[in-house]
Amino acid sequence: MAFGLLLLFVFVQVVAVALLQGVGLDVSVDGALTVRDALVLVLVQLAGIAVVAGIAIGGVGTTWKRLGVAGYGGEGFDRGWKLLMPAGLLVVGPTVAYALFSSDDVVQSGLGVPAVASFALLALAIAVNEELWFRGLIVDQLQLARRPWLTVFAASLLFGLPHVGATSASWLNAAGVTLAVAIPFTVVRLVVGSLWAMIAWHAIIDTWAFIHTSTVVPEGSPDVAEAIGTLVLPAVLALGYLAWFARGDRARRSLRP
Repeated sequence: MAFGLLLLFVFVQVVAVALLQGVGLDVSVDGALTVRDALVLVLVQLAGIAVVAGIAIGGVGTTWKRLGVAGYGGEGFDRGWKLLMPAGLLVVGPTVAYALFSSDDVVQSGLGVPAVASFALLALAIAVNEELWFRGLIVDQLQLARRPWLTVFAASLLFGLPHVGATSASWLNAAGVTLAVAIPFTVVRLVVGSLWAMIAWHAIIDTWAFIHTSTVVPEGSPDVAEAIGTLVLPAVLALGYLAWFARGDRARRSLRP
């Protein structure tokens, strides 16, 4: 069922792109991202959000509460925000520090306020869409099996798959995303229940990526040293979250009658 939801997620994206192109709105993801590109891509994300909303409103196998977005989130948001801080800072921190203390641009050269605003809007749309699908629908369905470790690994792997592309950079990005984002986010989702903190951190991470690189597609041909450097810290981070989750899982099991 979870893999079927992944296929549905991809299908919705493909159909949305086809419909937009059919009305003359070209969906471009290669090269430098423009304001127009960002706004068109927002429409693609809204299509995915609309499908999830339709599923929840129609009561087709889930509810807003089970998706983790019923109400503001309150304590769930606050706790989730703090628990995800190591992951968020690890993903954003090193590139921000490098940009600040090198000749690398913090904000891509030539970006004005409209571009930054449109990139931030796109990041928020992606965050809402992907969290609803991967930490919402997919986690909800996997939890029906009542096997939390299956949920963590299956949901994380399924989140990484759509990030794989034809380039070595995309494969490296998919691996890094799985370790540094998917595993921590899924673990915290199971512990906290609310999606709001995941949406917030996801939007921050993507906003930084877009304004720093001005592209939505990972580019380049990383060598072995770059690959190792990119994956070591995310792997350590993922293991830390898994160890913390295992300790909590053992405690929960010991309390069972």
